[in-house]
Amino acid sequence: MNLLLLALLLSTPVKIEGLPSAELHRPTGAGPFPTVLLIEGWWKAGPWEPTAADRLAADGYLVLRVTPDRGERPADRDAMHAVMTGPPSARTLAGLRAARDWLIARDDVRGRRLAVVGARMGGRDALAFAGEKGVAGAVSWYGVPPATPAAGSTALAFFGGQDMGPSVDEARRFEAAARGSATEVRIYPEAQHGFADPNNSWGGYDEAADRDSWARATAFLKARLLQ
Repeated sequence: MNLLLLALLLSTPVKIEGLPSAELHRPTGAGPFPTVLLIEGWWKAGPWEPTAADRLAADGYLVLRVTPDRGERPADRDAMHAVMTGPPSARTLAGLRAARDWLIARDDVRGRRLAVVGARMGGRDALAFAGEKGVAGAVSWYGVPPATPAAGSTALAFFGGQDMGPSVDEARRFEAAARGSATEVRIYPEAQHGFADPNNSWGGYDEAADRDSWARATAFLKARLLQ
């Protein structure tokens, strides 16, 4: 059985207004649990996000994995690129706010707060959402960054030095803008886009960068949600 199918079998679909899909990955026990809102990085579920959600659930996190409303995937390559590299739409942000409210209303969410995590467009959305009410921190893997960190946010952003989008120049600009803030930027010089995903279609998986970024991400989540 492949990892994506196994992750889907271990999750529970939930309905939240404004979201095309949402899956709850719940750890064992009664809670309350530290909580993560994990944002899909494409127009549909990919292999990395369900697996990441189950890894976090196994570590004791309650994870809501959501696919935001990004509209129809454009058939035109340039139009699709514009959606992927631009800021999240109002519909996307509205769906994420609905997901946050749904989580914070639950009795098994520790401290009525959560962290936001994502890769690719999900990472972009996580950085944009990092300053929202109830968000204790955000983690992004190779998401196109905003010009500056969101006001009042705490975030951890990973980039590949060989990535073409977001490029290392974009990562460096964000790193410079983040100096003096609570946002940390980590650039892996030899890594390509999708370096943390063994199944990425670009063939750029980098095991060392994957392991290091995951260890840093989980330490960040522990510091923001458990201490």
